[in-house]
Amino acid sequence: NDAETVYLALWSLAFQDIGRIQLEDVDHLLTHPHASHRRVAAFLGASFKRAVTHKRLIPLLADQDWRVVEEAVDAFQEPASEPVRAAGLFDALNALLARMPKSLPEPKPLVWPWEQYVLNPDLVLRALLANRAERSPTFGLRHLSKLSPDGRQLVAEELGKVAPQDAEGRLALARLLGDTSPDVRST
Repeated sequence: NDAETVYLALWSLAFQDIGRIQLEDVDHLLTHPHASHRRVAAFLGASFKRAVTHKRLIPLLADQDWRVVEEAVDAFQEPASEPVRAAGLFDALNALLARMPKSLPEPKPLVWPWEQYVLNPDLVLRALLANRAERSPTFGLRHLSKLSPDGRQLVAEELGKVAPQDAEGRLALARLLGDTSPDVRST
C-alpha cells in the first residue's frame, strides 16, 4: 500500500486503542524499502511517546533520506528516557551532526503534498543538548561552522552555564565573543 494509507490505518488503530499497535508493525515499516513508509513509521513511533518505540527510531538517524531523518530527529527534541539514551542516542545524533552538510537542498514532499522540511544542523544540535545527560556541551564546538547564529548562541549559552575548565572550552568561548552575530557575542 501507499504510505498515506498505511499511516491512516495505523493511526485509526492507535486512536481506538494504542495497545493494538504491534511493535512488529512499526518495526516492519522502519526498515521498509520506501522512504515514505519509514517516514510514516517514524512519525507514528514518535507520537506514541513510549521508550520502547523511541529506541527503535535511533537507527533512522542514519537513514540516507533526509526526510526520514528529520522525523526521527523531531522525536528527540525533548529529553529521552534513560533506556533510550542508553541505547546509543547521543552517539547516533552526534554522528548525524558530523555527516550533515551546512544546508540541505529543498526536498520534494514524501507522503503529503503540504509537507515542509526543516532539518538543519541547529535542529540536531537541540536534540543533542536535550539528550546529553551529564556530558559537557563542548561537543558542539566542532560543529560551530555548520550552525546558524541561533545554534551558535545556544552553544554559547550552554558553555556559559558550565564555565569550561579546559583550554578547548575557554578558546571556544573566546571565539564566540568575536562571532559575526551580535546575539552570539552578547550571550
